[in-house]
Formats: sequence, structure tokens, C-alpha cells
Amino acid sequence: MKKDKIKNIAIIILVVIIIILAIFLIMSKINQKDYTEISKLTQKIQESQKELSLYLGKMKSDTYGIYNDIQILSGVVTEDKKEEIKDTNDKVLTPIIDLSSKKEINNKVYYKVNTTNFNQILKMDLPLYDNQVTWYIEDGNLLKVDFQTEPEWWSSNFNYLKVGNN
Repeated sequence: MKKDKIKNIAIIILVVIIIILAIFLIMSKINQKDYTEISKLTQKIQESQKELSLYLGKMKSDTYGIYNDIQILSGVVTEDKKEEIKDTNDKVLTPIIDLSSKKEINNKVYYKVNTTNFNQILKMDLPLYDNQVTWYIEDGNLLKVDFQTEPEWWSSNFNYLKVGNN
């Protein structure tokens, strides 16, 4: 009888341990998915930021430093779009940002990225996450994101990547 009691207690303890492990595995898979999405986004931002900086540096060099970042990214000298900028091959620069989509928040200026042109020029693929993410360039050189609705995997620890946060 004592052996049966010990055996039953051992079985109950093992079942409880198995249930705890199963819950732990399920929770870690959920957290891992969130971490993976944020990791992919931050990696994409870093890669894209690098390519954007290289592009701006090359274009400033090719245009002998005459134009600022906003002018190079928009492909025009002024917002009225009368004078287009050309590269050394006399080809008009393709705009990466849309000047008409200008946002001013907390003394910072943001321009919406034309993702098609960005992807084509920089040979990068900016993820849109089912059109939840909108990409912006802050002050002509820093990539930021904005959400129509914040994805469930987003963490407030990464709010510095969002438009309006520094």
C-alpha cells in the first residue's frame, strides 16, 4: 500500500512537470515568433539604412555636393518640382520620397518613402507586413516606420524606430 501511494504521488508529480513544460514550450514559441518578427524588422532597417547612406554619399559625390539629402531623395531642387536633378550620366534621379507627404512631428520632418522606387534603386525589399507598415525618412537620412494598426508582435521597447519618437 505504501508503494502504491508513493507510485501515485510520483505519477502526479511527473504529470504536473509535463504540464508545466508543455506550457513553457507553448509560451516560448509565442514569444519567439514576436521576437523573430521584431528581429527581422530591425535587421531590415539596419540593412536599408546602410544602403540609403551609401546611396546618399554616392549621389552627393556624383553631384559635387551641390544638393542636400532631401533634394537627392526627391529628385528635385525645389518643392514646386520645376528643376529635376540629374546624375553624371544626365539621367533624372528617381524620387525615393514623396515631398507632398511631409509630416512634421516634434520638430522633425518625415517624408513618406516610395517603396517601389526605394526597392528598385537600392535593391532592397522594405517589408510592408500586409500594408500595416508605412516607411518614412526622417530629416533626409534616417528610416522610420509608422503603423496603421500596431502589429501584435510589436514591443514598446522599439518605439524609437517609429515616426515621432526619437
